[in-house]
Amino acid sequence: MMRTINFLKPINYLVGKSSIVILEIKWSVKRIYKKTKRFIELAPIVWKGNDYDYHFAIELFSTQLNRTADLLVNDSNRIDGATQAAKIRAATALLDKVYNEGYHQDAFDILERMYGESEIIFEPLNDGSGSYEFKGFWWQNAVDEQHNNEINEVLDAMTKHATEKHKRAEKLVWQYIHHNITNWWD
Repeated sequence: MMRTINFLKPINYLVGKSSIVILEIKWSVKRIYKKTKRFIELAPIVWKGNDYDYHFAIELFSTQLNRTADLLVNDSNRIDGATQAAKIRAATALLDKVYNEGYHQDAFDILERMYGESEIIFEPLNDGSGSYEFKGFWWQNAVDEQHNNEINEVLDAMTKHATEKHKRAEKLVWQYIHHNITNWWD
């Protein structure tokens, strides 16, 4: 009976080793699948990007942060995964607002609700170049030229305020990311 136990010991050892090999193969296939899927999802963003424009780098960074948030919500072992994902979503929303001129667009949206849509006015230059000069905006519900000029003065004031908000938000979003990014992992 002693010989039987000694004989089965190496077989159990080999069976255990083969199951480890099978697990490693499964893990490798799963890893290759995830990396291929990630490559396919990120390829369009990388493809349309240009090295001279930071906007594409921000878009790629924001996309990657959103992917991390998805992982933290759907496939994480962390207790605070949903909380960290919410922080990531807040950061990407702020990045979007800052780098897609959201604060300036808010000013136009408010005025368009009040005065109708605006039309950009250009006048040709008389220098023979075929170029045009920007003259301002004409608002659909402006009563006359004086009223239109008053609306444009309000727009100028709102744009200055939006620029200040934009600058503050740009600093704050990067401080927020800096403060939290070390917690955004699984």
